[in-house]
Amino acid sequence: MHIMKNFTLYKIKLLSKINKNPQKYRQQKVYNLLKDKIISQSLTKNNNLLAVVTEKIPVWIFWAQGFDNAPLFVQKNLSHTHKMLSDKYEIRTVDLNNVLKLIHLSDDILQKYHSGQFKQAFFSDIVRFFLLKEYGGLWLDSTVYVTSSEIPSNIKLTDHFIFKDMCFFLNEGMSSTGLIPGSNWFLFAQKDDEWINQVAGFMEKYAERYNTVSYYYTTHLIMGLAFGMNADWYYKMPTYDNQAPHRVQYLMAKPYDEYKITQALRGCFLHKLNYKQEFYSEVDRQLFMKRLFE
Repeated sequence: MHIMKNFTLYKIKLLSKINKNPQKYRQQKVYNLLKDKIISQSLTKNNNLLAVVTEKIPVWIFWAQGFDNAPLFVQKNLSHTHKMLSDKYEIRTVDLNNVLKLIHLSDDILQKYHSGQFKQAFFSDIVRFFLLKEYGGLWLDSTVYVTSSEIPSNIKLTDHFIFKDMCFFLNEGMSSTGLIPGSNWFLFAQKDDEWINQVAGFMEKYAERYNTVSYYYTTHLIMGLAFGMNADWYYKMPTYDNQAPHRVQYLMAKPYDEYKITQALRGCFLHKLNYKQEFYSEVDRQLFMKRLFE
């Protein structure tokens, strides 16, 4: 039975290679599998009462091997994040050792991660939703570059938040017509939020049932399917387009332009970058690094 469950995912990987649009094929097939095998029709019941918050909101940043072993870009960005946010927020850096003291992951999930069956990206997705379920707060990918010392109030006052993909919407039948609702490199949630709890539960069920991920954006499909269970969870979030935070990254592949980079940095309160960024030239790399971190 275990072999047959995973055979479906391996089959999706194989057949996508002969499809005219492999990514679209994988997306649709994995979406159908998730909907059929993982997503329950009953909502998790939670007492989602907003308490008066008197302490700093936690900001979770994860690097599995520890930040002392992270690439230089990630280390510099962490220092920058501390500089920008630590006065008003509690920066919580986590790695594989201390995160397991904060959340419970089954031995089965950990074994699949350590054996390489689950790659780092998917394991990190599990970590972020489990942390937010347990403690609430902000999740920042280690490559998210912050340009404001304050997160917009309409984000912090909502139950949960993601940057939205503007092609995603829900029809009256609570069914996703655009399959990916947005990004998960920046998340906000109140502790014990219903949508976060639902996503975490679905991810745990997937991770215990299967031992591979045949589509990179499987977590995003799960996020969309969870929104499909209660459209208010999606539509009551403030709307921020997930394209704006990527503009700086697009510019980093081109010759350095001070005016364009300044305008792009002003376009959002944070920006999703890439520590593996390929620059136009070594000179351009140095100019970008100086602009961002000096």
